Amino acid sequence: NAMYSLSLSQQKLMLHIFAMIKPSDNELPRYEMSIYEFLKLCGVDPHNGSMYKQVKKNIEDIANAKVQWIRLAGTQKITMFRWLSSATIDEGTGKIVLTLDQSLKPHLIQLKEFYTTMNITYTLPMKSQYSLKIYELCKSYQSLYLKKKAAGEPLVWNLSMLYEQLSYTANRWSDFRRLALEKAKAEINEKTDIIFNYDVYEKKGQKVLSLVVTIDPVDDAAAQANLDSINSTVRKKSVDRKSTRLNSSH
Repeated sequence: NAMYSLSLSQQKLMLHIFAMIKPSDNELPRYEMSIYEFLKLCGVDPHNGSMYKQVKKNIEDIANAKVQWIRLAGTQKITMFRWLSSATIDEGTGKIVLTLDQSLKPHLIQLKEFYTTMNITYTLPMKSQYSLKIYELCKSYQSLYLKKKAAGEPLVWNLSMLYEQLSYTANRWSDFRRLALEKAKAEINEKTDIIFNYDVYEKKGQKVLSLVVTIDPVDDAAAQANLDSINSTVRKKSVDRKSTRLNSSH
């Protein structure tokens, strides 16, 4: 839930960094990426204006994001943290090195049994933060769903739990379905490696209490085709923007 202190593009960047953490890591290492990769994850055109100025602004925005409190599972301890503790830009090599706040270490290191396998590329076209979070939840629950499916059992999500996971504060089911679930379903099913669907499972009067959820994998060829399409679109946008800038300079 702490991720919602960040914009959608910043959430994608942090997910990318988290994906670089190895289950065998004992410490939070420094995470290196190219400036182009960083700006792409932040949803910024690297050819539009001063590249290093944009990098600095985006790093400062993340570093200055609202202070968060996080609870260590199974304890009564809560710790204040910011996302980044330091950042270095090497203008010679075009690389950025980011260091996460050490308060995040217990929540990210040596948690192999809790790791969710997720290719961050699938999230790049997503325009809704709910799509991003629901995709994360789907990947977290996918193994359980497949086990339940094989046993002929449903996977049920409690709606109040889902509201909490998504930091969704309104309580009208019709709005939640339209603004969160339907958008997530459309974006996830169009461009990722899974097909997400849902239906009302339990109601109390007119109030929806829970949903039955399906999270079926697409075949490998379709998943790869979606990845190829996303990567091709990202490259094309970069080339088109660069060409536009060159033409406008003549």
